[in-house]
Amino acid sequence: MWAGGLQTGRIIAESGVAQGKGGRIDVTDELRAAGVEGVSVLGDSANITDAAGVKLPQLASVARQSGKWAARNIHADVTGGTRQPFDCSDRGHMAMVGRGAAVAELGRRRIQLQCPMAFVSWLAVHLARLPGFRQKIRALSSWAAGYLAHGPTQVFVGKPDQRHCRGTGPRACRTR
Repeated sequence: MWAGGLQTGRIIAESGVAQGKGGRIDVTDELRAAGVEGVSVLGDSANITDAAGVKLPQLASVARQSGKWAARNIHADVTGGTRQPFDCSDRGHMAMVGRGAAVAELGRRRIQLQCPMAFVSWLAVHLARLPGFRQKIRALSSWAAGYLAHGPTQVFVGKPDQRHCRGTGPRACRTR
């Protein structure tokens, strides 16, 4: 199970799996739903703790790493290998805090960036993480339009669910 966003989806609430803080599912050190065999829970659906028992933040870096880790553990299950406990590498934190402003703490040394430099870094990191050239161009165009129009932006990676779209363009689809 995987969810991205500010809260877990209906599928988590209706799954029958016990929920912890924030409606998320507490997972084992191998990213499995506690007490449920064969179900991995990731992203904003999961309450993940590190080796010291500290809850990891609901950030993209944790979600990406946990996704790759869970895939390796599932591959180990299929091939008869050994599952490994999740080991998250903290690469720092970034947050957009306003129009053209952001804050960032990067790397092990916790290099701090603020305002325009952090804003440009946030854009660069998020563009770099998008999977293809078209998605990067769409995101950059959407961000530029939102910045110039003083409005919110929505970037879809892949094809949006057509049932919620009217026409084409960045404002054609509504979120639930």
